[in-house]
Formats: sequence, structure tokens, C-alpha cells
Amino acid sequence: MSGLEGVRGEFYDGLWMQRILHGALSGKNPGETGRGYIHMIFTGRLFGTYDGRRYHARVILAGSPALISTSGLVEAPAKPREYYFIKGGLVRSGQDVSELDIMYKGRYVEYDDPKISPILSSYALQAVYYELTGGEFCGNTGCCLYNSHWQEEVLKVQYEGSICEKCLEALREAG
Repeated sequence: MSGLEGVRGEFYDGLWMQRILHGALSGKNPGETGRGYIHMIFTGRLFGTYDGRRYHARVILAGSPALISTSGLVEAPAKPREYYFIKGGLVRSGQDVSELDIMYKGRYVEYDDPKISPILSSYALQAVYYELTGGEFCGNTGCCLYNSHWQEEVLKVQYEGSICEKCLEALREAG
């Protein structure tokens, strides 16, 4: 798909995945797909959404069912900005880029990273928050419901962060 250079494996349109899975769930459990129920599907598949110009890989697609991608956790949020500048220079000069991953190790989530499971709990909470309140993400950069665009934010907020008081209160009111 256009705009996803360097992505390994297959890439899926998240909204189509969600529609297909919603239909499958509706057929098996017709009373359990409306308000008051939440279905979450954790997948290794990489998916994204189209914004009118190109596809963007995603970690989460809230809704029914909520889709949460472990591959998206690795591929969607950007690595540190300088990583790309250095990589571009190495590629242009014909040098090996494998050392770059060693230099930046620990500053982004990798496949088979032990941090993946704890990070995914924040994304699962985002899906619950969306279902209960209708709010997608928090604007507070310290809240685990923040929409992280950078790997370093994922590690700081989703891995180490907690829910802010405003979001906690919204969940109390909704629940």
C-alpha cells in the first residue's frame, strides 16, 4: 500500500477488518455487539487507516470490536527523529544501517520486547474508555490514554504512565 515503505509483511485496512469482525461477532452473538459490551481483538496483524492522502499504521482502532495490534505497536509510532536523519545519511552513503538499531536500542519497542504486554494494557484501557465515554484519547501527555505518536512517548506514557484525574473521573461518571 502506498505510504508504507519499509513495513514488513502484509498491511490491512483497519476499518475493513473492523467491519468484517463486527459482522462475524454480530452473527454469533447478536445481543452482545451493542452498548454495554466491549470486544477487543489483539492481533499481530499490522493495520492502518486512510486519511485521504495515505495510509497510517495504527496501534489501536477503537470501536466494535476494538482492534489492538502488537505489530502496530512496533511499526506505527515513530522512532526518535534523529534516528531517521542518521539512517537517511547512512543509506545515501551506502553504509550499513544495522549499527543504528544497536545505538538506539531501548528507545523504541521492538518485536518480542518484554514491554509489549504491559504497554498493551494501556491500549486496552483506551478501548474501554472509548466504549464508556466516547472519548478516544486524552490530550494530557502524562496520561496513559494519550495518543502517542513517538516510540519514546509510548515508553514514557503507556509503559510508565498512569491515568490522569480527568480521565479517571470520566470513567467513574460513565461506569
